[in-house]
Amino acid sequence: MPINAVILSISKLINTTTSNLPATPTKASTSSLVSFFITGKIQSTSKMCIHKRMIFIQCGHTRWGSEVKACNQKLAFDTSPTTSIDCDTMYSHPMHTVKIFEVCKSCEIKKSNTDRTAEKLKQALKDIRESVARMEKMQKVVETTEKAEVETGKKAEVDTDDDEDLAALESWD
Repeated sequence: MPINAVILSISKLINTTTSNLPATPTKASTSSLVSFFITGKIQSTSKMCIHKRMIFIQCGHTRWGSEVKACNQKLAFDTSPTTSIDCDTMYSHPMHTVKIFEVCKSCEIKKSNTDRTAEKLKQALKDIRESVARMEKMQKVVETTEKAEVETGKKAEVDTDDDEDLAALESWD
């Protein structure tokens, strides 16, 4: 069996327990495997700074926290900013990841705004339904009054309470 196939199979086996090694062997992961065979311990070659991370389960958003461990590139930049490049890649180890069973603040604000708007719309629809019901009731009263006038030949009297409703009905147009 060629050495590359052995390294690939061992790499896949190790990736089930350590998440910081790539799926296909690279120069860094190969040196990690060689180090594993010599010392018996897996030494990670960290190319990313490890940060705390919060995962909000209900909305699926994540927030990054403070830095837990700086990578070699970040340490080199801290000692000599003119000759090295700052690390811009963030990584979170599962031990520094916290799952929160809530909604993040931005989603909570959006949800409250949506709920408030929906409540206003429900109230407006309720008011419109009540107004339409009053208008239909008044229209029936006016129709029966006009029908009675035609049958009797004289003008029928209308209650004063109905006049207010009739004025409201006419103002609707």
